[in-house]
Amino acid sequence: VGSASEAISRGILPLDPTAKDMVGISDELLACVCTWLDGHSLAQTVLTCLYLHDIPSIKSTALTGICNAALKCCDIINEIVVSSLCYEEEDFVTCTYGYDTDPGVSCGKVVASLREEIDRRTRRKDQELSPEESALVQRLNFWKLFLVLLNKVQNFERRGMDALRADVEALYKCVTETRETLSVGTQVAQESPGEVRTMVGFEYLVNQRLLASSPPRYIEIKSRTDSCVYLLKVLTHMELMTRIASTTSLSGI
Repeated sequence: VGSASEAISRGILPLDPTAKDMVGISDELLACVCTWLDGHSLAQTVLTCLYLHDIPSIKSTALTGICNAALKCCDIINEIVVSSLCYEEEDFVTCTYGYDTDPGVSCGKVVASLREEIDRRTRRKDQELSPEESALVQRLNFWKLFLVLLNKVQNFERRGMDALRADVEALYKCVTETRETLSVGTQVAQESPGEVRTMVGFEYLVNQRLLASSPPRYIEIKSRTDSCVYLLKVLTHMELMTRIASTTSLSGI
C-alpha cells in the first residue's frame, strides 16, 4: 500500500475498527514512539501508522483521540529536544520529512476529547466492560496522561514541581497496568525476525521513498513489552529529576 487514501479506497484500512483492533493500534503506536525516541526516524516508526496520515477520515472518536494525542506528543517531544540543543543526530532524529506533526488541534482540546470518550465508555455503571473495552479505556487514559505530562514539561515552571511529580507517578501506574493487558489487543504478525511486519492500520514500508537514496538503516520496532519497560525507565528518571529540582541543599542531593 502506497498511502492511506489508497488503503481506504481498497477497503483495507478500517475507519471504525473494533475495540480489540484499537487497543492493538494504540499499543503499536506506543512501540513506534519508543523506537523513534531510541534514535530512529519518524518515517520508519511513528509515521508508518496510516491513520496518522488521514485523521479526518477516521469515524471512531476513540481512535481519532488516540491518533491526535500520539501526533501531539511527538510534536511536543520534538520541540523540547530541538530547543534544548543537547542532542546528537545519531541519538535523536528531528527530521519530520516534510510531514506536519501538529494535528491542528490544541492540547487542551485533545485532552478534553479523550476525557469525554473515557466518560462515555464508563458511564453505565450497571454494565460491566468487556476486556477489550476495559483495555481501550486504559489506552485512552494513557494518552491523556502522557499528553498532559509532556505539555507541563514543555511549559515548565519550578513552582509546579509537585504537580509534575504527581503526573509522572500517575502515568507510571497507568503504563504498569497497560503492560498487564498487552495480550488483549490485535497482535503484530511476523513470521520471523527481520521479516516484514503486518498489523492493521500500519504499513511499515509506506515512507521508503522519503528516505535517503543510500540504503536506510535497518530498524526493528520495539516489542510492546519492551516499549513499556523503556517508558517506565524514562518515567523513573523523570521522577528522580523532579526530586532533584525541588532539592534546596547540597546535602539533600
